[in-house]
Amino acid sequence: MKIINRLTISFIIMGLFLVFCLSVFIYTIVNLNFNQLENSYIERNVNRVKELIDDKIANLDILAKDWAYWNDLYAYTTYENPEFTKGNLIPENFSNNMKIDMFIIVDYNGNLVYSWDSFSNIIREASGNALKKNLPPPFIPSLISLGINKEGISGLVVSVNGNQFLTLAVRPILHSDETGPVAGYLIMGRDLSTREINDIEKLSKLEIKFEKYDDKTIQDIKRKALNLNNIFITKQWQTTNNYFVQDDIFGQKALIFEVLYKRDIYQQGVQTFYSIMLIIVILTVVLAIFMFIFNQKLFGDLLSRIYALKKASESIIDDKFEVNNNSYFAILNKNDELGELAQSFEKMRMFIKQTNANLQNLVAQKTKEVEEKLAKEEKTTEAMLYLLERSKKTNIALQEKERLVEKANRDLIKLDRLKNDFLSNVNHELRTPLTSIKMYNQMLYDEDLGSVSPEQKDALKEILEASDHLLEIIKNILAFKKLEDGKTEFVFSENKMDEVVDSVNTNLKAFIQESAVEVNFVGASQIPVFKFDKIKIIEALQNLISNAIKYNRDHNPIKVVFAKKIEKTGEFCEIQVIDHGVGIKPENQKNLFKKFYRVESNLTQTTEGTGLGLSITKDIILAHKGEIMIKSKYGEGTTFIITLPMR
Repeated sequence: MKIINRLTISFIIMGLFLVFCLSVFIYTIVNLNFNQLENSYIERNVNRVKELIDDKIANLDILAKDWAYWNDLYAYTTYENPEFTKGNLIPENFSNNMKIDMFIIVDYNGNLVYSWDSFSNIIREASGNALKKNLPPPFIPSLISLGINKEGISGLVVSVNGNQFLTLAVRPILHSDETGPVAGYLIMGRDLSTREINDIEKLSKLEIKFEKYDDKTIQDIKRKALNLNNIFITKQWQTTNNYFVQDDIFGQKALIFEVLYKRDIYQQGVQTFYSIMLIIVILTVVLAIFMFIFNQKLFGDLLSRIYALKKASESIIDDKFEVNNNSYFAILNKNDELGELAQSFEKMRMFIKQTNANLQNLVAQKTKEVEEKLAKEEKTTEAMLYLLERSKKTNIALQEKERLVEKANRDLIKLDRLKNDFLSNVNHELRTPLTSIKMYNQMLYDEDLGSVSPEQKDALKEILEASDHLLEIIKNILAFKKLEDGKTEFVFSENKMDEVVDSVNTNLKAFIQESAVEVNFVGASQIPVFKFDKIKIIEALQNLISNAIKYNRDHNPIKVVFAKKIEKTGEFCEIQVIDHGVGIKPENQKNLFKKFYRVESNLTQTTEGTGLGLSITKDIILAHKGEIMIKSKYGEGTTFIITLPMR
């Protein structure tokens, strides 16, 4: 077959293939875009149906709330006033004006007070626990078993026999100001299968069907449907069937809704595709006719010259080129594209000859370089093997260190466990017997068990003071352990700072009198009531005041100032504990709130205590979302500042 004919056939095949590819491409794009558009409309309409169902439930809930929060209904539920029934509980009003199908009142204990439904159109008023046998339909008792809170519940309900579908709202019966106690419950319902679903169809302008939820039915739908955000879509030529599952008031899958939607968008997309393809086919036929005529005129002369050039190129490839090849040189002397092609062949022949010679020289040179590189790489390999051996030894050493670190960690864990066991046993092994010792010592000191000499009484007093000191240490250790373990319970309630001051004065009265130091409380009565843990704040203030007395000098007075601060972030109660004692050195201030840290003082002679008081105080303040700061100048005194948010 001649080349020109093959070219013509090739162009025809290419044209057909191009038409096919364009068809597939255009169909894919058009179908994808119109499908996406259709799916978005489907999802929007189905969501609109869901919203309309939710609106129906919400409107019924509002109606139930208006009735339930009514003083007259509250009184009727409590006292069963017959006049209220005649004037308000009218079936015609329920059916025609309120458009409901169920109206039920039960008291707080589940006893039926009033019942009406359009299914039987029977009014029931009874006393006693008659709920289960009197209330139709059979699923209503399950609502009461939910334990309805003051907010009430609403949603869809399907009867046990599956014949009745309701939108239901249940509200506790309260006073008009929505206060209790709850007198009972009001249950309102509307039949979904009649008036409710018809209203939704009118509003959405869609055909809607529904049936009771069934696992087999929904699985059959899922197998043949597209899942779009839990909307299951099956598509036919003219319509789509869109399914979604709706939960009932108990949170269980109850109904399968089917929304029918006409495929106008899809059909418009198909018509658009057909129109585009018709235009492409017409253009392709016109182009094919034009290409056939053009090929006949253009390629006739060119093909004969190409054949002569082919013969010349074959002789060059076979290295049998003849210098007197007239056909080749005739083309070579032409000044058109084929002449340029022949000139390129000639240049290529000369280039190949020269390239072969250069390649032979290059191969010899590269062979020599490779041999030299191999010799160098042998030395490099030996060095790498040496480094690898060193690396293995290093890894062994690291593994040994890791083993030692793991052993140290295990030892630390064991020590921590022993510490916790010790602290857990402190209460039983130390505090309990120490309390008994103190009690009997107090009885001896008070001469309840017989008279004692003045010298014995002084010794007993020292024992009492030492016992109190030991009990305070044990108390601080146990309190710190509970804070550290996160087991301390904080009780936030509304309290007055006046009460805190009174408790602190009472608890520290003996210590203050013994120390001969005056403690002045200023401004506590000006602080309004706010929520804080009274016991914990008392403990924190006692720790700070005790430290101020302990590190005092020359019996200078101690001042505790209360003030209300208003800032951008809210209102705060600020408490300052001010003393003019020895002060704290700057290097000690940064460690002051660390556990078991104690500041030595020449005035106190010893460093009594556990070093836990300030640490516990800080934990208490932080638990109140507050802050504690210190301002101190060595030799002049110290001020502790507590800031508590007034929640």
